[in-house]
Amino acid sequence: MNWIAYFLTVIGLIFLTKKKIIAWPILISSNIFYFIHYYKLQDFAALFLFTTYFIINIIGWREWSNEKK
Repeated sequence: MNWIAYFLTVIGLIFLTKKKIIAWPILISSNIFYFIHYYKLQDFAALFLFTTYFIINIIGWREWSNEKK
């Protein structure tokens, strides 16, 4: 499952550099996969990190959505 998270992260970053709004849901989904992965490993520091990334991605998606209007 970890390779899915890697793949989604790379695709999300490619779209992000091209300033495509589709990058945000892709990055959010990669964070969910990372969260599941690190939850299984019981790595709570990484869980906190990816929870923070998840929140930042939601804020970024909301900001970009409002900017386009």
